[in-house]
Amino acid sequence: MLVLMKGCPLRCPWCHNPEGQRPERQITHLAVKCTRCGRCETACPLPHKAAVRPNGTDILECSLQAARFCGFQQAEACTPDEKSVTLALHPAARPGCKLCGRCVEACPTGALQMVGADVSVEAILAMAQKDMPFYRASGGGVTVSGGEPLTQPEFVGEFLRQCRGLGIHTAIETCGFVPPEVLERLAQDVNLWLYDVKHVDPAKHERWTGRPCSLILRNLSALVERKAHIVARIPLIPGFNDRVGDVEAIASRLGQLGVTHVELLPFNPSFAAKWQALGRAVQWNHPPTPQPRPQIDLLRSIVDRHREK
Repeated sequence: MLVLMKGCPLRCPWCHNPEGQRPERQITHLAVKCTRCGRCETACPLPHKAAVRPNGTDILECSLQAARFCGFQQAEACTPDEKSVTLALHPAARPGCKLCGRCVEACPTGALQMVGADVSVEAILAMAQKDMPFYRASGGGVTVSGGEPLTQPEFVGEFLRQCRGLGIHTAIETCGFVPPEVLERLAQDVNLWLYDVKHVDPAKHERWTGRPCSLILRNLSALVERKAHIVARIPLIPGFNDRVGDVEAIASRLGQLGVTHVELLPFNPSFAAKWQALGRAVQWNHPPTPQPRPQIDLLRSIVDRHREK
């Protein structure tokens, strides 16, 4: 069972769960499901502009058919005013939106969805317990991810503690940028740490993610000292950390720390669709393609070499 928490201290431009970066609820718009019926606009209590250019061209039609909401903020054919009107077509982007959800309720196709909800530990635990026969048969359990789940340590800590009390295997997916005392407090109730290590160069890490990596590496070292079960994962991002020198540096540091299980995650360009659904621009107008197999094999050999030292 996967539990996704909202809120994250990093701002990775390749994030595959961008709806987890901000802690509040958000509305997503899936353009492929939108029939342009207009019910969302009718249900919205806010005033909004007509989505038509001065020459009569329908901007919404342009966005849906040509851009598919996948680059309207960079559309070179639009004037600045037209860009602002097009952006306003995403319901949550309208000035004054209070996320009342009326547009979501009115949408007949599910093109609009509300992401995020307030739930109790008891409610999530009840859902986890329903799958206990599958955990026993498969050796699985619950994984808490996000966002960064440890931005909500009280909730996550209590949930993990109760899962462990029921004999449910627990795992955490973390970026590691959390107060050390949080990891210390939760460590005894985590069976498996899925720990992202994106880079070991503090300046480069901060330039791409908004935060340096020093705290992340210190927390990883502390978990190793506790003899925690850790799988370090390196997401390979073109232009950021997928060159031989980058992986060499990361693998060397992980080897020095005593991390023995390291996974490489090839780049996956599918993240762009989620950003577009949130009305957010992606960093790449044309996201790079995944690394070819020979490159992955080469980088894998570097990781293995340092692990065996």
